[in-house]
Parts: sequence; C-alpha cells; structure tokens
Amino acid sequence: MKFKIGDNVKFLNDTGGGKVSRISSNGYIYVMTPDGFEIPVAANELIIDASFTNFNDLKENKEAIYTENKKETVPFYLGDKAKLQRNIPISLPAESAVIILIGLVPHDIYAVYKAQISCYLINDSDFYLYFMIGTQEQGNFYYLSSGEIEPNTKVLINEFDQAALTKISKFHLQVIVASKGHYYPIPPVNKEIDISQYDFLKNHIYKPNDYFDENALIISCVQSQKVSKKEDDSEKKFVSEKKTPEYINHQKPNDTIEVDLHIEALCNDYSQLSNTDILRIQINHFRNAMEDAISKKARRIVFIHGVGNGILKLELRNELKRNYPEFAFQDASFKEYGFGATLVYLNVIK
Repeated sequence: MKFKIGDNVKFLNDTGGGKVSRISSNGYIYVMTPDGFEIPVAANELIIDASFTNFNDLKENKEAIYTENKKETVPFYLGDKAKLQRNIPISLPAESAVIILIGLVPHDIYAVYKAQISCYLINDSDFYLYFMIGTQEQGNFYYLSSGEIEPNTKVLINEFDQAALTKISKFHLQVIVASKGHYYPIPPVNKEIDISQYDFLKNHIYKPNDYFDENALIISCVQSQKVSKKEDDSEKKFVSEKKTPEYINHQKPNDTIEVDLHIEALCNDYSQLSNTDILRIQINHFRNAMEDAISKKARRIVFIHGVGNGILKLELRNELKRNYPEFAFQDASFKEYGFGATLVYLNVIK
C-alpha cells in the first residue's frame, strides 16, 4: 500500500494512529500522533484509517495540539484543562550552550531537482525556545512560521519546491531562550542566515547527519555559549564560534541514569519470544527502572529504546502519561542518542 503526506493512518499491530507527516527515502513513514509525537513506522505496519479524527477536528475535543498547514505551525490552546504541554527545563548551568540549526531534507535524494524540500528548525540545546522565522526575498521580509521548540528536538517549518527556494536569499530568525528556576539572562537571538551560497539542485550538499535518518543540509544559525556567571552583567554576551555541530560536546550530568531497553540487553535468549512478549518485558523493565530511580532521588533518567517501528517509544510515553503524570519528558539529546531515546525529568513537575 502506498501512502502520501496527509493520509490518516492507524498502526496495524498496535492501538492508535495519526497523520503521515513525511516519507523518508529509506521507506519509513513518519506518523504524527494527536499528542504531537512523530513516529517512524515501516509501511507494512500501517493501514489507511478513514475514520481517524482529522487534526483540525481535535479543536472540538478540546485537546492541545500543533496543526500544520503549508505555511506555518500554529499552536492551539483549547480549554483550561488542555493547555499545550511545555517541558521547560529548570536551573540550567551558566555554561549551557545554545545551538540552533536549520535542516533542509529533500524528499528524494536521487531526484533533488524535482523533489520537495522539508525545512526544519532544530533546537540542539537544553533550553526551551520561542521562535519566529521569516524569509528575505528581493530585499523584503516575509513571515514563515512561529511557535515553540522543546529542548533537543526539531519542528517542521515549511516545505519548499526548488522554484520557491531559489527566491529566498536569507532566513531571518528571532528566538527567546527560556528555562525555569534559577536562570542566567540570555539576549534574544536576531539573526539573518544567508542561503544564497547553496545550490539546492545538487544532491552532494545533502549529507549524512546527526539529526535526520535521511541526508540533509544542516545550516548553523546559532552556536553560542553564555559567559561564566562570575563575569559582570554588563559584560555578558554570546561568544559565537564557527564550528560544525560535531565539535560541540554535550556532557552528561552525573545524576542522570541510563536504561537500555533493547531486548538483547534484557534477555540472553529471546529468539522464541513473540513481539508481545518482548514488549511486555521491556515495559516491565521500564517500570522497575522508574521506581528505582525515584527511590534513589535521581534527577533524570534516559530510556534508550531505539527507533524501530516506534511501538516501544509510543507505549513508553503512554506509560509515563498514565502512571507518572507528575514528571516531564522529551526526546533525549540528538548528539548522544540520535532519535532513539526518551529523557524523563524526575525532579520537574509539569
């Protein structure tokens, strides 16, 4: 069965479903669920669901979601009890880096000249971001998108064809950086990113990277770091560095627990286990690890679940919502874990 972006689908071997947000060159279908998670799934694990509730209909159900159209991502705030979840980090160190990038991903790397290009804004930092992004065309600025990005994640900004990209000389980005608790002031970002140097018709500019399964063009917008808190406030400023992302080190806090949920790490012999048995073992191990981390008063715990078909990730996050609603969670750092891990803040109340 062939799928296209915008199709309503449901999981063949699990409950739930969503809308097809993009299709990778290696055949994976990315499904955006109603709670805002993008899950990669093999095509043979999906079926068309004509009865699935359209994202625009969720307004009537008073759920908080992001809805995408051709031009922008718009947050809906619906009802007093259904506010958009914000996993804002707390009390980050003064030396925490601010790293913001743009990712351009062609839908077909072998036919870039006619392929649509997905444009993402990437937050590769521990901060929460409020952003507005626009384009500069023939000297004029045009609004493109605005919204919020959680730490160490990304958001789809727009999709361009080659004709639209060639009209853009620059992206204009404005960002406010946020964290809760004890924080150190950071000036807002106001930056123009020149893209006129790139020939988007050439597939060699799209390379393997840390942020997407597909080849992509990764453009640095902000790679800065706050100065030490010992410096005078009048001297605080960003120190910009022209480095590629792979040279930015993300150090793991000592009070962070890592738990590997891959079945080969939990069982010596799992060849005779069904998929249901494997999932049950993984979820039981997740529950035990959560209780152990809570009893030890750990600050954070990272569950390494891998990408796969997204079922374990979805079930894990459903468990967090049902049984541990007091804890915030998000995708773990791109640099350390790729797309296959979930970070839970054990000392942060939503």
